[in-house]
Amino acid sequence: GSFSGYFKMFPSDVKRLFGSKANSLARKNSPALYLPGLRGKMPAFYLFVGEQDKDFLDFEKRFSGQLSSLHVTHEFHTYPGKHAWSL
Repeated sequence: GSFSGYFKMFPSDVKRLFGSKANSLARKNSPALYLPGLRGKMPAFYLFVGEQDKDFLDFEKRFSGQLSSLHVTHEFHTYPGKHAWSL
């Protein structure tokens, strides 16, 4: 698993980091995009996000809903504050 978690990468970041193959790489590496096509046993997900992290909070809520609709085991939690190194 990854402690850094799942995050939203903005289009400008994708192209700057990955160049001409950016869109293809993003589709292959975004659970929100490839999850519906997976079949079989799924890993459990643990999602946590700051209550003041509007961009991340909205995205994580939608991703949690997607996991629920696919019956994937997961937990979704919020904590006071926003995206920072300290929890």
